Formats: sequence, structure tokens, C-alpha cells
Amino acid sequence: MNIYDDMRAALSAELALASSQGSIVYHYSTYDNSTPWDPVETPADPVPVSGVVSGVSERYVDGSTVVATDLQCLLEVLPGGIEPTTAGTLEVDGSTYQIVRVDAIPSAGEPVAWRVFIRA
Repeated sequence: MNIYDDMRAALSAELALASSQGSIVYHYSTYDNSTPWDPVETPADPVPVSGVVSGVSERYVDGSTVVATDLQCLLEVLPGGIEPTTAGTLEVDGSTYQIVRVDAIPSAGEPVAWRVFIRA
């Protein structure tokens, strides 16, 4: 075990406690590019994830990618090495949101958590 594993485990435990009041599910698709001119999209199984959702912090609002009406999520590292992307969506308590920006925490090294910005 390294320091990243320890931090990831501690954060996952805290987020599991904090997110016990609602649900967050990551939805994404995989693509078969064996025919690049006609890729086949296959929805992957939804991935339940622990996290907390809040209004976006003013320091992240840039007026284009992230706007003041967006929501900010702090998510645990997803199982199986899945990395959230802007091609995916988050379902928060039954409502679907488009992912507009994803930041790894920390920004260098192995991710311990994800800061994800979503929009209705």
C-alpha cells in the first residue's frame, strides 16, 4: 500500500458516510472502433459512486465551461479504474446531469478523488 491508497480509502469511507442520504450513479458508454467510420456505442453498466454534491464554488466559475448555476461533486475513485469524462452523465437522486468538467485530485499522481462539475 502506498500513500495514495491510504488517502483513497480514508476519503471513500468519509464520502460513503456523507452520501448516505442520496444516490449518485455514473453512466457512460464504450465504443467499438473496429469500423472508424461507423463506431458502435454500447452503454456500460451504471456505476454507483459515493460522493457529495453542492453548488459550484465561485473560484471554479469561468463563465463558459463552468457557470454559476452548475453543481460541483466530490466523488470517490470509481471501481475498475474507470475515469469520469465529459462524455458521461451523473444521475443524482434520479435526475440526470451532463458532466462539463472533470478534475483529478490531486492533479498529479494517482487520483484520490474526482471533482466533477455537472449541468442540468
